[in-house]
Amino acid sequence: MTVITDYLHDLPAAQRPQTQALYDLLRGLLPEATETFSYGMPALRQPGGPVLVYFSAFKQWVGFYPTSAPLAALTADELAGFAHSKGALRLPYDRPLPRELIAKLVALRLSAVQ
Repeated sequence: MTVITDYLHDLPAAQRPQTQALYDLLRGLLPEATETFSYGMPALRQPGGPVLVYFSAFKQWVGFYPTSAPLAALTADELAGFAHSKGALRLPYDRPLPRELIAKLVALRLSAVQ
């Protein structure tokens, strides 16, 4: 699979709206990025550069992977209410997408690769 829209189309109905919304937000934040699959996940790559972010749908959440540096830069308060690990943020399907948090993580990731 090489097209992210095909990936989104093939998701179960319960997973598609939130995952689509994340994809749409990321495309808006990273309009120059190229689409790819890496580690089996949809990813957005800086043109001629590294992958910036990854995402993947799971049964109970969509995983957002901005790599470890952006997440490490956030405070516990900013991450409150979200399960996370060193390089991943879990976004439950039953909660609104944290657009400001995602935008901040993307901005931090962009500043790390420039």
